[in-house]
Order: sequence, then structure tokens, then C-alpha cells
Amino acid sequence: MSAPESQNFPAIRLANDARGRWTVSGWVTLVAIVWIPVVWRWRTAWAVDEDLLHGPLVPLLAIYGLWLRRAEISVVTTAAQRTRGRSWGWWGYALGLGGVLMVMPVLEANRLWPTAQWGALGAAIVATLGALWVMGGWAACRWAGFALFFMHTAIAWPTMLREPVMQWLMQSNAQIAAEVLSLAGKAAVVRGNVIEVESGLIGVEAACSGLRSLQAVWMIGWLFGELFQLRVSGRIRIVVVALVVAWVSNLGRTLVLTWKIEDGGATAGDQWHDPLGIVALVVTLAVVWWDANRVAKAAEAAKVDVAPKRRTEAIPRVSRVALVTATLVVVLAEVGTQWWYGGGRQDEPTRHWYLETVPGWTGLEIEDRVLEMLQCSEAEQLSWRASGGGSGGAVAMVLRWIDDAQDRAGAAAGHGPEICMPAIGGRMVRELPPVVVDVDGAHLPFAAYVFETRGHTQHVFNLLWDARQNEPLGRLGLSGARGIVHARLDRVLQREREAQIDRVVVALQDAASDAAAVAWLQREMARVLERSPLVADGS
Repeated sequence: MSAPESQNFPAIRLANDARGRWTVSGWVTLVAIVWIPVVWRWRTAWAVDEDLLHGPLVPLLAIYGLWLRRAEISVVTTAAQRTRGRSWGWWGYALGLGGVLMVMPVLEANRLWPTAQWGALGAAIVATLGALWVMGGWAACRWAGFALFFMHTAIAWPTMLREPVMQWLMQSNAQIAAEVLSLAGKAAVVRGNVIEVESGLIGVEAACSGLRSLQAVWMIGWLFGELFQLRVSGRIRIVVVALVVAWVSNLGRTLVLTWKIEDGGATAGDQWHDPLGIVALVVTLAVVWWDANRVAKAAEAAKVDVAPKRRTEAIPRVSRVALVTATLVVVLAEVGTQWWYGGGRQDEPTRHWYLETVPGWTGLEIEDRVLEMLQCSEAEQLSWRASGGGSGGAVAMVLRWIDDAQDRAGAAAGHGPEICMPAIGGRMVRELPPVVVDVDGAHLPFAAYVFETRGHTQHVFNLLWDARQNEPLGRLGLSGARGIVHARLDRVLQREREAQIDRVVVALQDAASDAAAVAWLQREMARVLERSPLVADGS
């Protein structure tokens, strides 16, 4: 499809001679050298984060959007006006380029960290707008505005937004599905994100709640608004419609899956899981396309044609000095980043925590879906039963991220008990002071929580441990524990590209009191927890 000429953007005739080609390629190069280091590092998140599988398409679609608007590029300022504002554009470009260079080392070691991704995006946008301002003032910035805005759909949503949305989607999905099934005569009870039916428990994972496809649908909504050249109000409407349709279609998917599992067991659910996901996606795309087309036709019918006043000027050439300087700076920064991490402390010893099977404890198999969700390197799990046939019991799990170059441990750090326990129907009763356990000369500060689930009380203890630094990780409020944000920045200063992180989670059921639960934890963890032998990395 070809983009219609806009009355807001008079067309500009670009020269087809060698000078004209050099002008265009020069500006493209000046912008590209800012984005290449950023997009190159984003590719890791696209390969690892299932919410961002659409990521590689976003830069290509942004470029395609600019191509559709190629007839609308204009320079409407006079030469004198452009000269007065040009210095501000160069300052903006330099500021944005400097920001990209500062974020590069952080993003290199923390490629799944949304804060680093957004920092790189913001700096690249500032640099691009600066270059566009020099090239053509406000008109050029507006011409590329959507493409720059659209790039945010290629990276992860901030954690403070992502987690609440995920929890709301899963819980509302499960609650509505359980209510509908109950009205249809199927016994179903919701507990957090879990639907309990006669055949067992059905977890409403992120994929079934629509979160895994939500960011892709968000991207598609904005894309259709651009393809149909809608006004701002029309674009917002399409995005809202896309999100609502995606949520409704995924709710329908959950209902069908739950119905099938209730009738035929888990095997039936496995058979229908992927086909229903495809149906939900196709339905969403079809509805969004139909609505965008309808809005575009309505806007076209109401449009009043006004002959635009055309004014054409030549795009100024890029300064060869600026182009060469920017290229050299980026190349040197890239070489410096690789050198910085190449000289890391590879000979430093790393010791991880393990669970040892001792009398009173037995091994438990960990489900593959748990390992797949957390993307850890290794894990083990033990169970404990109270003597005398009482109702008390416990489960201990250790998750290890070894040589984690993708920073998946940092992404998993947000899945603490205060988030995961409510997801399975647990209600937090209170939070206890940190409990320190002494094991093998290390002081391990466990965060402690008390939950109530189905009439039972659970004391849940959680520890994040930096095996490289031999010290705990945790929220800033924990005494002696570094926050995960500080840990990510420390890795940059320590020239460490790979993370070495352990998570120890212990859940004790029906303890007599908080004091009894704390005493039990200190006693039993001293028995079952052990550190790997002192061995240097790579040996």
C-alpha cells in the first residue's frame, strides 16, 4: 500500500544524483550507528524472553513504516531558521549518543533488565531526534515520530507494570473461568491463579492469561493504526480493542481447556493447548484488522480535502567530520566494552549451594515446566515430614543460575514468595523479621513470611545468594543484603558479564508458632544445606 500525501507534510524532491544519494546515506548512517549497538544487545532478550519473540520484527516494521511515509518527508523551515536551530540538534545527538555509550556496559551484562533496555531506548531516541532536527527541524522529527515510538514494543515492560498486569490477568482469568464453569454445572473453585476441578488442579499460566501474547498484541495494535494512517484517537481505539479482544479470546481458551481437562484429564488439556492458542491469536488479528479497516473508512469518508501548500527545500548534507567522529566513538566504545568484560576475574572461586539428602529428608522430582519458567541452570528439591504422623511437613528447593550470561536469574528474582504464594491461593498473614542461618561459615539471611492456604499455615523462607560475591542478595530493606539492582551494577564494576546466583526456598506447614518455625529452619538448614567445594571457575 502507498501512503497518502498529508496536508501537514509537503513533499520534498530528493535529488537522484550522487550528491543526493550521499546526503540520504549520510543521515541514515548517522542514525544507524546509534541503534546498532542497542538492537544488537536486545536480540538476547528476543531469544530468551517468550514475551518478546516478536522483537526482531519491530525494527523491520519501523523501517517499513518510514518507507511508506517517504513521500511525506519535508523540510518546511527556511534555511535561516534551520541554521539557528542546528546547534541544538547536534547537542541533542551528542547527548543521546553519550547516553547510549553509558548504557552499553550495563546492558551488556544485564540484557534482560527492563531498566537497561529502556535506558538504551531513550538515549537512542534522543540522539535520533537530534539528528532529525538538524536534517529537517520539527517536520523531520514528526515524520519519524511513530517509528521511534513503535520501537518500545520490542522490549520488556517495566517490572513495576509487568508484575501487577500479570497477576491481574491470571487471577481475573481464573476467577471468571471458575464462575462460568460453576454456572454450567461443573464443580470449579479458584484459588489464586489455580482452578480446582474434580480431576485436579489447573494452573492458569501466563500463556493462558494472555500475558505471553499481550506485548505482541500491543505491538500489532499500534502497527495497524500506522498502516491505516489513523488519527491519534483512532490508533488508541485500535490498541484498546486489540487488548480487550486478546483478553476475551484467551479467557475463552482457558474455559475450553479447563472444560476439557475436567472431562478428560491432563492429557486432553495437552492436546488442545496449542491449537486453542493459535485460534485465539487468529481471532484477535482478524477482529483488530476488521476494526482498523472500518475506522479508516469512516475517517476517509469524513475527510475534507484541502490543497496543501507545497514548499520544497533540499536536505542539508551531513558533516563528514561529525559522521566520522560519531562512527569512531561508537566503534571505540564497543571495543572498550568487550575489552572491559574480557578482563574479568575468571580465576575467582565460585561456590554454589546444594541440598544434601540426610535422614528425615527425601528427594522430590521438579516438574519440567517449573524449570522452563525459571530458566535456571540446575535445581533440586527435598521434602520433610513431621515425626509421629502429624500434619506438619516441609519442602526445600535450591535453584542455581551458573554462568548466567543472559541474566535470567535477575529476571527470576522478581518471583519471590510474596508474588508466587498468592498465585496458588495463599493469603499473606504477616511478614517476619529476617532469619539468619549459619551454614559453613556463612550467615544466610532468609526473608520470612507467614501464609494461610486452605486452612493450613505455611512459614515460607526465601534467600537470594550471589555465589560470585559470596554474599546475600535481597531487597534493600534486608540488613546485610544487596539489592538486585545494586548487584547488576556491581557486576559492571567488577567486569563480570555472567551471573552466579542461587535461590533457596523453604516452606514449612502447620508449625506450632513463629518461634518454632524459626528454630526448625535454623536446625534443618544447617543439616541439609552445603556449599560446593572451593573450585575456581573453568577448572
